Amino acid sequence: MVKDGGGTASSTRSGLWRNTLSLSVAGLLTTLVGIARALLLPKILATPTEYGLLLIVNLIAGFGIYAHLGVTTGVYRQIPYLRGAGIDEDEIDRLRNSGLGFVGLAGLSAAMVVLLIAGGSAFTSGLAYAAVIVGGAALVLLRNLTAYLTNLYQAERRFAQLARIEVVYSFSSVILTLTSAYFWGVAGIVIAQVAVELSFIVVYWARFGRPLRPRFDPGRVWGVLKIGLPLTVVTLLRYALENTDAVFIARFIGGDVGGFFRLALVVGLFVNLVPAKLGTVLNPEIAYQTGRRSDRGLLDNLLRYTEINALLSSLIAAVGAILIRVLLPLYLPDYLPAAPLSYIVMGRMVFFSTMMVAGNTLINQLLERRTMWRWIILQAAFLATAVGLVLWTYLGQGSVFALVLVNSAVICVYALVLCFFAVRELQGGFRGALAMISRILIPASICALAVLAGWTVLELFADGFFLWRLLGALAALALVLAPYLVYKERRLKLFGRLWRGIFGGTVSDGAA
Repeated sequence: MVKDGGGTASSTRSGLWRNTLSLSVAGLLTTLVGIARALLLPKILATPTEYGLLLIVNLIAGFGIYAHLGVTTGVYRQIPYLRGAGIDEDEIDRLRNSGLGFVGLAGLSAAMVVLLIAGGSAFTSGLAYAAVIVGGAALVLLRNLTAYLTNLYQAERRFAQLARIEVVYSFSSVILTLTSAYFWGVAGIVIAQVAVELSFIVVYWARFGRPLRPRFDPGRVWGVLKIGLPLTVVTLLRYALENTDAVFIARFIGGDVGGFFRLALVVGLFVNLVPAKLGTVLNPEIAYQTGRRSDRGLLDNLLRYTEINALLSSLIAAVGAILIRVLLPLYLPDYLPAAPLSYIVMGRMVFFSTMMVAGNTLINQLLERRTMWRWIILQAAFLATAVGLVLWTYLGQGSVFALVLVNSAVICVYALVLCFFAVRELQGGFRGALAMISRILIPASICALAVLAGWTVLELFADGFFLWRLLGALAALALVLAPYLVYKERRLKLFGRLWRGIFGGTVSDGAA
Protein backbone atom coordinates (compact mmCIF):
# COMPACT_ATOMS: atom_id res chain seq x y z
CA MET A 1 0.00 0.00 0.00
CA VAL A 2 1.02 3.57 -0.39
CA LYS A 3 2.12 5.93 2.31
CA ASP A 4 -0.78 7.83 3.88
CA GLY A 5 -0.78 10.42 6.65
CA GLY A 6 2.75 9.59 7.75
CA GLY A 7 2.12 5.87 8.15
CA THR A 8 4.25 3.47 6.16
CA ALA A 9 2.99 0.77 3.87
CA SER A 10 4.73 -1.91 5.91
CA SER A 11 3.14 -0.80 9.21
CA THR A 12 -0.29 -0.75 7.58
CA ARG A 13 0.25 -4.24 6.23
CA SER A 14 1.48 -5.40 9.63
CA GLY A 15 -1.71 -4.05 11.20
CA LEU A 16 -3.83 -5.77 8.57
CA TRP A 17 -2.09 -9.07 9.17
CA ARG A 18 -2.30 -8.76 12.97
CA ASN A 19 -6.02 -8.09 12.71
CA THR A 20 -6.46 -10.88 10.18
CA LEU A 21 -4.53 -13.22 12.47
CA SER A 22 -6.71 -12.28 15.46
CA LEU A 23 -9.89 -12.97 13.54
CA SER A 24 -8.44 -16.07 11.89
CA VAL A 25 -7.33 -17.59 15.21
CA ALA A 26 -10.79 -16.80 16.59
CA GLY A 27 -12.24 -18.22 13.40
CA LEU A 28 -10.10 -21.34 13.76
CA LEU A 29 -11.37 -21.93 17.29
CA THR A 30 -14.97 -21.29 16.27
CA THR A 31 -14.47 -23.54 13.26
CA LEU A 32 -13.21 -26.37 15.45
CA VAL A 33 -16.29 -26.20 17.66
CA GLY A 34 -18.35 -25.66 14.51
CA ILE A 35 -16.92 -28.86 13.07
CA ALA A 36 -17.91 -30.64 16.26
CA ARG A 37 -21.43 -29.32 15.91
CA ALA A 38 -21.55 -30.14 12.20
CA LEU A 39 -20.44 -33.72 12.91
CA LEU A 40 -22.65 -34.31 15.93
CA LEU A 41 -25.93 -32.72 14.84
CA PRO A 42 -26.63 -35.21 12.03
CA LYS A 43 -25.92 -37.98 14.54
CA ILE A 44 -28.12 -36.51 17.27
CA LEU A 45 -31.11 -35.70 15.07
CA ALA A 46 -33.25 -38.61 14.01
CA THR A 47 -33.20 -38.32 10.20
CA PRO A 48 -31.70 -36.27 7.35
CA THR A 49 -35.21 -34.85 6.87
CA GLU A 50 -35.23 -33.40 10.39
CA TYR A 51 -31.72 -32.06 9.87
CA GLY A 52 -32.90 -30.47 6.63
CA LEU A 53 -35.41 -28.31 8.55
CA LEU A 54 -32.44 -26.22 9.68
CA LEU A 55 -31.96 -25.23 6.03
CA ILE A 56 -35.32 -23.41 6.24
CA VAL A 57 -34.23 -21.53 9.38
CA ASN A 58 -31.02 -20.42 7.67
CA LEU A 59 -32.87 -19.23 4.58
CA ILE A 60 -35.41 -17.20 6.60
CA ALA A 61 -32.71 -15.57 8.71
CA GLY A 62 -30.35 -15.22 5.73
CA PHE A 63 -32.78 -13.33 3.51
CA GLY A 64 -34.34 -11.48 6.45
CA ILE A 65 -31.07 -9.91 7.49
CA TYR A 66 -31.34 -7.60 4.48
CA ALA A 67 -34.33 -5.93 6.16
CA HIS A 68 -31.98 -3.15 7.28
CA LEU A 69 -32.24 -1.94 3.66
CA GLY A 70 -28.63 -0.86 3.62
CA VAL A 71 -28.16 1.01 6.89
CA THR A 72 -25.94 -1.69 8.41
CA THR A 73 -23.77 -1.89 5.30
CA GLY A 74 -23.79 1.87 4.79
CA VAL A 75 -22.62 2.70 8.32
CA TYR A 76 -19.85 0.10 8.05
CA ARG A 77 -18.59 1.79 4.92
CA GLN A 78 -19.31 5.39 5.92
CA ILE A 79 -17.62 5.56 9.31
CA PRO A 80 -14.06 4.86 8.06
CA TYR A 81 -14.81 6.74 4.83
CA LEU A 82 -15.91 9.88 6.72
CA ARG A 83 -12.89 9.63 9.01
CA GLY A 84 -10.68 9.46 5.96
CA ALA A 85 -12.42 12.61 4.68
CA GLY A 86 -11.91 14.41 8.05
CA ILE A 87 -15.56 14.61 9.24
CA ASP A 88 -16.22 15.58 12.89
CA GLU A 89 -16.67 12.69 15.38
CA ASP A 90 -19.91 14.13 16.80
CA GLU A 91 -21.51 13.73 13.39
CA ILE A 92 -20.31 10.12 13.26
CA ASP A 93 -21.87 9.47 16.71
CA ARG A 94 -25.24 10.83 15.57
CA LEU A 95 -25.01 8.74 12.43
CA ARG A 96 -24.31 5.61 14.50
CA ASN A 97 -27.33 6.12 16.79
CA SER A 98 -29.73 6.91 13.96
CA GLY A 99 -28.70 3.73 12.19
CA LEU A 100 -29.26 1.64 15.31
CA GLY A 101 -32.82 2.92 15.71
CA PHE A 102 -33.69 2.25 12.08
CA VAL A 103 -32.20 -1.27 12.06
CA GLY A 104 -34.18 -2.25 15.16
CA LEU A 105 -37.45 -0.97 13.69
CA ALA A 106 -36.82 -2.54 10.27
CA GLY A 107 -35.85 -5.90 11.80
CA LEU A 108 -39.01 -6.01 13.91
CA SER A 109 -41.14 -5.20 10.86
CA ALA A 110 -39.46 -7.95 8.83
CA ALA A 111 -40.07 -10.50 11.61
CA MET A 112 -43.77 -9.66 11.52
CA VAL A 113 -43.80 -10.09 7.74
CA VAL A 114 -42.29 -13.59 8.06
CA LEU A 115 -45.06 -14.65 10.44
CA LEU A 116 -47.75 -13.17 8.17
CA ILE A 117 -46.38 -14.98 5.12
CA ALA A 118 -46.15 -18.29 7.01
CA GLY A 119 -49.78 -17.94 8.09
CA GLY A 120 -51.69 -20.34 10.33
CA SER A 121 -50.19 -23.43 8.70
CA ALA A 122 -46.94 -22.76 10.56
CA PHE A 123 -48.72 -23.66 13.81
CA THR A 124 -50.63 -26.71 12.56
CA SER A 125 -47.73 -28.71 11.09
CA GLY A 126 -46.13 -29.86 14.32
CA LEU A 127 -43.92 -28.39 17.03
CA ALA A 128 -40.69 -28.64 15.03
CA TYR A 129 -42.05 -26.73 12.03
CA ALA A 130 -43.67 -24.07 14.27
CA ALA A 131 -40.34 -23.57 16.07
CA VAL A 132 -38.56 -23.25 12.73
CA ILE A 133 -40.91 -20.49 11.51
CA VAL A 134 -41.25 -18.54 14.79
CA GLY A 135 -37.57 -18.95 15.62
CA GLY A 136 -36.58 -17.91 12.10
CA ALA A 137 -38.72 -14.76 12.44
CA ALA A 138 -37.10 -13.92 15.79
CA LEU A 139 -33.64 -14.46 14.31
CA VAL A 140 -34.45 -11.94 11.57
CA LEU A 141 -34.72 -9.19 14.20
CA LEU A 142 -31.89 -10.40 16.42
CA ARG A 143 -29.36 -11.03 13.65
CA ASN A 144 -30.07 -7.62 12.13
CA LEU A 145 -29.13 -6.05 15.46
CA THR A 146 -26.12 -8.34 15.88
CA ALA A 147 -24.93 -7.54 12.35
CA TYR A 148 -25.24 -3.81 12.96
CA LEU A 149 -23.32 -3.95 16.24
CA THR A 150 -20.68 -6.22 14.69
CA ASN A 151 -20.20 -3.75 11.85
CA LEU A 152 -19.74 -0.94 14.35
CA TYR A 153 -16.87 -2.88 15.94
CA GLN A 154 -15.36 -3.53 12.53
CA ALA A 155 -15.78 0.07 11.39
CA GLU A 156 -13.89 1.14 14.53
CA ARG A 157 -11.23 -1.52 13.67
CA ARG A 158 -11.64 -3.18 17.05
CA PHE A 159 -10.95 -6.60 15.62
CA ALA A 160 -9.16 -8.13 18.63
CA GLN A 161 -12.09 -7.43 20.96
CA LEU A 162 -14.52 -8.66 18.32
CA ALA A 163 -12.48 -11.86 17.95
CA ARG A 164 -12.70 -12.57 21.70
CA ILE A 165 -16.45 -12.05 21.72
CA GLU A 166 -16.78 -14.25 18.65
CA VAL A 167 -15.01 -17.13 20.40
CA VAL A 168 -17.22 -16.94 23.49
CA TYR A 169 -20.31 -16.60 21.29
CA SER A 170 -19.42 -19.67 19.24
CA PHE A 171 -18.61 -21.90 22.20
CA SER A 172 -21.84 -20.88 23.95
CA SER A 173 -23.85 -21.42 20.80
CA VAL A 174 -22.40 -24.86 20.10
CA ILE A 175 -22.79 -26.14 23.68
CA LEU A 176 -26.40 -24.95 23.98
CA THR A 177 -27.29 -26.12 20.47
CA LEU A 178 -25.98 -29.65 20.98
CA THR A 179 -27.55 -29.94 24.43
CA SER A 180 -30.91 -28.69 23.18
CA ALA A 181 -30.74 -30.96 20.13
CA TYR A 182 -30.18 -33.98 22.34
CA PHE A 183 -33.19 -33.27 24.56
CA TRP A 184 -35.63 -31.44 22.27
CA GLY A 185 -34.54 -31.98 18.65
CA VAL A 186 -34.91 -29.26 16.02
CA ALA A 187 -37.23 -27.16 18.22
CA GLY A 188 -34.55 -27.09 20.93
CA ILE A 189 -31.87 -26.04 18.42
CA VAL A 190 -33.89 -23.06 17.24
CA ILE A 191 -34.76 -21.92 20.77
CA ALA A 192 -31.08 -22.18 21.76
CA GLN A 193 -30.01 -20.07 18.77
CA VAL A 194 -32.53 -17.36 19.68
CA ALA A 195 -31.39 -17.33 23.32
CA VAL A 196 -27.70 -17.08 22.43
CA GLU A 197 -28.30 -14.33 19.87
CA LEU A 198 -30.29 -12.27 22.37
CA SER A 199 -27.64 -12.68 25.06
CA PHE A 200 -24.84 -11.52 22.83
CA ILE A 201 -26.71 -8.46 21.64
CA VAL A 202 -26.54 -7.40 25.29
CA VAL A 203 -22.81 -8.22 25.39
CA TYR A 204 -22.02 -6.35 22.17
CA TRP A 205 -23.98 -3.33 23.35
CA ALA A 206 -22.49 -3.24 26.86
CA ARG A 207 -18.86 -3.63 25.75
CA PHE A 208 -18.88 -1.24 22.82
CA GLY A 209 -17.39 1.51 24.98
CA ARG A 210 -19.34 4.39 23.45
CA PRO A 211 -22.90 5.48 24.28
CA LEU A 212 -25.43 3.82 21.99
CA ARG A 213 -28.79 5.57 22.01
CA PRO A 214 -31.23 4.38 19.33
CA ARG A 215 -32.68 7.30 17.42
CA PHE A 216 -34.64 7.66 14.24
CA ASP A 217 -33.43 10.66 12.28
CA PRO A 218 -34.87 10.37 8.74
CA GLY A 219 -32.34 12.83 7.33
CA ARG A 220 -29.29 10.96 8.57
CA VAL A 221 -30.83 7.58 7.80
CA TRP A 222 -31.50 8.69 4.24
CA GLY A 223 -27.91 9.89 3.94
CA VAL A 224 -26.71 6.41 4.89
CA LEU A 225 -29.32 4.69 2.73
CA LYS A 226 -28.05 6.51 -0.35
CA ILE A 227 -24.80 4.63 0.20
CA GLY A 228 -26.06 1.50 1.96
CA LEU A 229 -29.13 0.68 -0.12
CA PRO A 230 -27.19 0.11 -3.37
CA LEU A 231 -24.66 -1.93 -1.37
CA THR A 232 -27.46 -4.00 0.13
CA VAL A 233 -29.15 -4.54 -3.22
CA VAL A 234 -25.82 -5.77 -4.56
CA THR A 235 -25.32 -8.06 -1.56
CA LEU A 236 -28.90 -9.35 -1.66
CA LEU A 237 -28.64 -10.19 -5.35
CA ARG A 238 -25.38 -12.00 -4.70
CA TYR A 239 -26.88 -13.87 -1.75
CA ALA A 240 -29.90 -14.85 -3.83
CA LEU A 241 -27.57 -16.10 -6.56
CA GLU A 242 -25.55 -18.06 -4.03
CA ASN A 243 -28.69 -19.69 -2.58
CA THR A 244 -30.82 -20.27 -5.67
CA ASP A 245 -30.31 -24.02 -5.45
CA ALA A 246 -30.92 -23.97 -1.68
CA VAL A 247 -34.29 -22.24 -2.15
CA PHE A 248 -35.36 -24.78 -4.77
CA ILE A 249 -34.28 -27.71 -2.61
CA ALA A 250 -35.96 -26.36 0.55
CA ARG A 251 -39.20 -25.35 -1.22
CA PHE A 252 -39.74 -28.05 -3.84
CA ILE A 253 -37.67 -31.10 -2.87
CA GLY A 254 -37.00 -31.23 0.88
CA GLY A 255 -36.86 -34.57 2.64
CA ASP A 256 -33.48 -36.25 3.00
CA VAL A 257 -32.12 -34.16 0.13
CA GLY A 258 -32.46 -31.05 2.30
CA GLY A 259 -30.26 -32.67 4.94
CA PHE A 260 -27.68 -33.78 2.37
CA PHE A 261 -27.42 -30.30 0.88
CA ARG A 262 -27.23 -28.60 4.28
CA LEU A 263 -24.27 -30.81 5.17
CA ALA A 264 -22.60 -29.85 1.89
CA LEU A 265 -23.10 -26.15 2.68
CA VAL A 266 -21.62 -26.57 6.16
CA VAL A 267 -18.54 -28.25 4.71
CA GLY A 268 -18.22 -25.56 2.03
CA LEU A 269 -18.19 -22.76 4.60
CA PHE A 270 -14.87 -23.99 5.99
CA VAL A 271 -13.22 -23.24 2.64
CA ASN A 272 -13.93 -19.55 3.10
CA LEU A 273 -12.73 -19.25 6.70
CA VAL A 274 -9.43 -17.37 6.29
CA PRO A 275 -10.42 -15.48 3.10
CA ALA A 276 -13.56 -14.19 4.83
CA LYS A 277 -11.57 -12.95 7.84
CA LEU A 278 -9.01 -11.26 5.60
CA GLY A 279 -11.83 -9.60 3.68
CA THR A 280 -13.43 -8.42 6.93
CA VAL A 281 -10.20 -6.77 8.08
CA LEU A 282 -9.58 -5.14 4.71
CA ASN A 283 -13.07 -3.69 4.19
CA PRO A 284 -12.63 -0.60 6.44
CA GLU A 285 -9.17 -0.07 4.92
CA ILE A 286 -10.68 -0.17 1.42
CA ALA A 287 -13.30 2.42 2.39
CA TYR A 288 -10.62 4.60 4.01
CA GLN A 289 -8.33 4.40 0.97
CA THR A 290 -11.29 5.20 -1.27
CA GLY A 291 -11.97 8.33 0.77
CA ARG A 292 -8.26 9.25 0.42
CA ARG A 293 -8.43 8.65 -3.37
CA SER A 294 -5.55 6.15 -3.11
CA ASP A 295 -6.17 4.05 -6.24
CA ARG A 296 -2.67 2.63 -6.32
CA GLY A 297 -2.97 1.27 -2.79
CA LEU A 298 -6.35 -0.24 -3.62
CA LEU A 299 -5.02 -1.98 -6.72
CA ASP A 300 -2.07 -3.35 -4.77
CA ASN A 301 -4.41 -4.78 -2.11
CA LEU A 302 -6.77 -6.17 -4.74
CA LEU A 303 -4.13 -8.13 -6.63
CA ARG A 304 -2.16 -9.30 -3.63
CA TYR A 305 -4.94 -10.43 -1.34
CA THR A 306 -7.16 -11.94 -4.02
CA GLU A 307 -4.24 -14.14 -5.02
CA ILE A 308 -3.73 -15.12 -1.38
CA ASN A 309 -7.44 -15.88 -0.96
CA ALA A 310 -7.47 -18.07 -4.08
CA LEU A 311 -4.45 -20.03 -2.87
CA LEU A 312 -5.67 -20.55 0.69
CA SER A 313 -9.22 -21.51 -0.25
CA SER A 314 -7.96 -23.92 -2.93
CA LEU A 315 -5.69 -25.65 -0.40
CA ILE A 316 -8.47 -25.94 2.19
CA ALA A 317 -10.86 -27.33 -0.43
CA ALA A 318 -8.26 -29.88 -1.60
CA VAL A 319 -7.66 -31.22 1.90
CA GLY A 320 -11.40 -31.19 2.56
CA ALA A 321 -12.11 -33.26 -0.53
CA ILE A 322 -9.72 -35.97 0.70
CA LEU A 323 -11.16 -35.95 4.21
CA ILE A 324 -14.73 -36.29 2.98
CA ARG A 325 -13.84 -39.18 0.67
CA VAL A 326 -12.31 -41.12 3.57
CA LEU A 327 -14.26 -40.11 6.66
CA LEU A 328 -17.85 -39.57 5.51
CA PRO A 329 -18.53 -43.30 4.80
CA LEU A 330 -17.17 -44.14 8.25
CA TYR A 331 -18.88 -41.51 10.36
CA LEU A 332 -22.10 -40.65 8.52
CA PRO A 333 -22.88 -43.50 6.14
CA ASP A 334 -26.50 -42.33 5.88
CA TYR A 335 -25.22 -39.06 4.37
CA LEU A 336 -23.13 -40.55 1.55
CA PRO A 337 -25.21 -38.75 -1.14
CA ALA A 338 -23.90 -35.49 0.38
CA ALA A 339 -20.34 -36.26 -0.81
CA PRO A 340 -20.66 -35.20 -4.49
CA LEU A 341 -22.69 -32.16 -3.43
CA SER A 342 -19.91 -31.24 -0.99
CA TYR A 343 -17.26 -31.38 -3.72
CA ILE A 344 -19.29 -29.00 -5.88
CA VAL A 345 -19.98 -26.57 -3.04
CA MET A 346 -16.32 -26.53 -1.97
CA GLY A 347 -15.27 -25.84 -5.53
CA ARG A 348 -17.60 -22.91 -5.91
CA MET A 349 -16.50 -21.53 -2.53
CA VAL A 350 -12.95 -21.33 -3.89
CA PHE A 351 -14.20 -18.87 -6.49
CA PHE A 352 -16.57 -17.22 -4.04
CA SER A 353 -13.65 -16.45 -1.70
CA THR A 354 -12.02 -14.31 -4.39
CA MET A 355 -14.85 -11.78 -3.95
CA MET A 356 -13.91 -10.98 -0.35
CA VAL A 357 -11.59 -8.15 -1.41
CA ALA A 358 -12.50 -7.65 -5.07
CA GLY A 359 -16.20 -7.15 -4.44
CA ASN A 360 -15.77 -4.46 -1.81
CA THR A 361 -13.13 -2.69 -3.89
CA LEU A 362 -15.32 -2.68 -7.00
CA ILE A 363 -18.43 -1.46 -5.17
CA ASN A 364 -16.56 1.41 -3.51
CA GLN A 365 -15.26 2.53 -6.90
CA LEU A 366 -18.71 2.33 -8.47
CA LEU A 367 -20.16 4.37 -5.60
CA GLU A 368 -17.53 7.04 -6.16
CA ARG A 369 -18.33 7.18 -9.88
CA ARG A 370 -22.12 6.93 -9.30
CA THR A 371 -22.32 4.02 -11.71
CA MET A 372 -23.57 1.34 -9.30
CA TRP A 373 -26.67 0.74 -11.43
CA ARG A 374 -24.56 -0.92 -14.14
CA TRP A 375 -23.34 -3.60 -11.76
CA ILE A 376 -26.82 -4.10 -10.29
CA ILE A 377 -28.20 -4.76 -13.78
CA LEU A 378 -25.39 -7.25 -14.47
CA GLN A 379 -26.03 -8.98 -11.15
CA ALA A 380 -29.74 -9.23 -11.90
CA ALA A 381 -28.87 -10.84 -15.23
CA PHE A 382 -26.67 -13.42 -13.47
CA LEU A 383 -29.44 -14.16 -10.96
CA ALA A 384 -32.03 -14.55 -13.73
CA THR A 385 -29.65 -16.92 -15.53
CA ALA A 386 -29.16 -19.02 -12.40
CA VAL A 387 -32.90 -19.18 -11.66
CA GLY A 388 -33.62 -20.09 -15.28
CA LEU A 389 -31.01 -22.85 -15.42
CA VAL A 390 -31.99 -24.32 -12.05
CA LEU A 391 -35.70 -24.22 -12.99
CA TRP A 392 -34.94 -25.83 -16.34
CA THR A 393 -32.92 -28.55 -14.62
CA TYR A 394 -35.64 -29.13 -12.02
CA LEU A 395 -38.51 -29.27 -14.54
CA GLY A 396 -36.43 -31.53 -16.76
CA GLN A 397 -36.22 -33.85 -13.74
CA GLY A 398 -32.49 -33.52 -13.53
CA SER A 399 -30.73 -34.80 -10.45
CA VAL A 400 -30.03 -32.65 -7.41
CA PHE A 401 -26.36 -32.97 -8.37
CA ALA A 402 -27.12 -31.33 -11.76
CA LEU A 403 -29.22 -28.62 -10.11
CA VAL A 404 -26.41 -27.64 -7.73
CA LEU A 405 -23.83 -27.93 -10.51
CA VAL A 406 -25.52 -25.44 -12.85
CA ASN A 407 -26.00 -22.90 -10.06
CA SER A 408 -22.37 -23.33 -9.00
CA ALA A 409 -21.18 -22.76 -12.56
CA VAL A 410 -23.02 -19.43 -12.70
CA ILE A 411 -21.51 -18.40 -9.33
CA CYS A 412 -17.98 -19.22 -10.52
CA VAL A 413 -18.38 -17.20 -13.73
CA TYR A 414 -19.87 -14.34 -11.71
CA ALA A 415 -16.85 -14.29 -9.39
CA LEU A 416 -14.41 -14.15 -12.30
CA VAL A 417 -16.36 -11.36 -13.99
CA LEU A 418 -16.39 -9.39 -10.73
CA CYS A 419 -12.61 -9.69 -10.31
CA PHE A 420 -12.07 -8.72 -13.95
CA PHE A 421 -14.06 -5.50 -13.65
CA ALA A 422 -12.58 -4.68 -10.23
CA VAL A 423 -9.13 -4.46 -11.83
CA ARG A 424 -10.49 -2.47 -14.77
CA GLU A 425 -12.14 0.08 -12.45
CA LEU A 426 -8.77 0.72 -10.81
CA GLN A 427 -7.14 1.35 -14.20
CA GLY A 428 -5.36 -1.99 -14.13
CA GLY A 429 -5.96 -2.47 -17.85
CA PHE A 430 -7.27 -5.40 -19.86
CA ARG A 431 -4.07 -7.42 -19.48
CA GLY A 432 -3.99 -6.74 -15.77
CA ALA A 433 -7.57 -8.00 -15.47
CA LEU A 434 -6.70 -11.19 -17.36
CA ALA A 435 -3.66 -11.65 -15.12
CA MET A 436 -5.99 -11.42 -12.13
CA ILE A 437 -8.13 -14.23 -13.58
CA SER A 438 -5.04 -16.40 -14.00
CA ARG A 439 -4.13 -15.83 -10.34
CA ILE A 440 -7.43 -17.48 -9.45
CA LEU A 441 -7.61 -20.26 -12.04
CA ILE A 442 -4.04 -21.57 -11.70
CA PRO A 443 -4.09 -22.46 -7.97
CA ALA A 444 -7.63 -23.86 -8.30
CA SER A 445 -6.59 -26.06 -11.23
CA ILE A 446 -3.38 -27.32 -9.61
CA CYS A 447 -5.18 -28.16 -6.38
CA ALA A 448 -7.88 -29.99 -8.36
CA LEU A 449 -5.18 -32.13 -10.02
CA ALA A 450 -3.67 -32.82 -6.61
CA VAL A 451 -7.07 -34.00 -5.34
CA LEU A 452 -7.34 -36.42 -8.27
CA ALA A 453 -3.91 -37.80 -7.34
CA GLY A 454 -5.07 -38.27 -3.74
CA TRP A 455 -8.27 -40.00 -4.84
CA THR A 456 -6.23 -42.32 -7.05
CA VAL A 457 -4.21 -43.41 -4.03
CA LEU A 458 -7.44 -44.06 -2.14
CA GLU A 459 -8.68 -46.30 -4.94
CA LEU A 460 -5.39 -48.20 -5.11
CA PHE A 461 -5.60 -49.02 -1.41
CA ALA A 462 -9.38 -49.36 -1.19
CA ASP A 463 -9.18 -52.31 1.22
CA GLY A 464 -6.61 -50.77 3.55
CA PHE A 465 -7.05 -49.31 7.03
CA PHE A 466 -8.71 -45.90 6.74
CA LEU A 467 -5.92 -44.02 8.55
CA TRP A 468 -3.19 -45.31 6.22
CA ARG A 469 -5.37 -44.56 3.19
CA LEU A 470 -5.93 -41.02 4.48
CA LEU A 471 -2.23 -40.40 5.14
CA GLY A 472 -1.29 -41.84 1.74
CA ALA A 473 -3.81 -39.61 -0.05
CA LEU A 474 -2.62 -36.53 1.82
CA ALA A 475 1.00 -37.43 0.98
CA ALA A 476 0.10 -37.66 -2.71
CA LEU A 477 -1.66 -34.31 -2.43
CA ALA A 478 1.40 -32.73 -0.83
CA LEU A 479 3.75 -34.26 -3.40
CA VAL A 480 1.83 -32.76 -6.32
CA LEU A 481 1.47 -29.36 -4.65
CA ALA A 482 4.99 -29.01 -3.21
CA PRO A 483 6.74 -27.39 -6.22
CA TYR A 484 3.92 -24.91 -6.74
CA LEU A 485 3.72 -24.00 -3.05
CA VAL A 486 7.47 -23.40 -2.89
CA TYR A 487 7.21 -21.06 -5.87
CA LYS A 488 4.25 -19.19 -4.32
CA GLU A 489 5.97 -18.88 -0.98
CA ARG A 490 8.95 -17.18 -2.60
CA ARG A 491 6.58 -14.66 -4.17
CA LEU A 492 4.10 -14.07 -1.35
CA LYS A 493 5.98 -15.01 1.85
CA LEU A 494 2.55 -16.12 3.05
CA PHE A 495 3.22 -19.19 5.19
CA GLY A 496 6.34 -17.71 6.75
CA ARG A 497 4.32 -14.65 7.73
CA LEU A 498 1.56 -16.77 9.25
CA TRP A 499 4.11 -18.91 11.11
CA ARG A 500 5.84 -15.86 12.62
CA GLY A 501 2.51 -14.30 13.49
CA ILE A 502 1.33 -17.41 15.34
CA PHE A 503 4.53 -18.51 17.05
CA GLY A 504 6.18 -15.15 17.66
CA GLY A 505 8.70 -12.88 16.02
CA THR A 506 8.15 -9.77 13.98
CA VAL A 507 6.38 -9.40 10.70
CA SER A 508 8.80 -8.57 7.94
CA ASP A 509 8.32 -5.81 5.41
CA GLY A 510 8.15 -8.26 2.56
CA ALA A 511 5.16 -9.00 0.40
CA ALA A 512 2.01 -9.74 2.27
